[in-house]
Amino acid sequence: MIIENIKNRINKRALLTGLLVAVPFAGWAFFVNYEHGTPEALKAGGVQYIASSTLSFIMYSLVDAMRNIRAHKIIRMIIMTLIPSYSVILLMIIGHWLASTPDILESVALSATISPFACFFYALSFKAVD
Repeated sequence: MIIENIKNRINKRALLTGLLVAVPFAGWAFFVNYEHGTPEALKAGGVQYIASSTLSFIMYSLVDAMRNIRAHKIIRMIIMTLIPSYSVILLMIIGHWLASTPDILESVALSATISPFACFFYALSFKAVD
């Protein structure tokens, strides 16, 4: 019963998006940490892939969950864009810090730049502004 309940709650679109968008972010983290050696770069890329896929799924699920917020459509879009994206960025920074990634801010820079836009357009794709 619990497993069935979890299956019903998983947003397949958010899960697939999370798995696919993680690849370029992991490549970026590998690239910016390569100067510290291949093992460090691989560790940074692996941490970034795990963080990006997991946290992107969470981020898009949060956007989806926030669709029913009762507020003016502009306020709702701001909330749906900023809260999930910056929460995820903070968690990525913590994950890299725990993994001792050499260049943490450079590793998450691409995610920090793209995440708010991704949330915004993901919210628009659900016509959340209606």
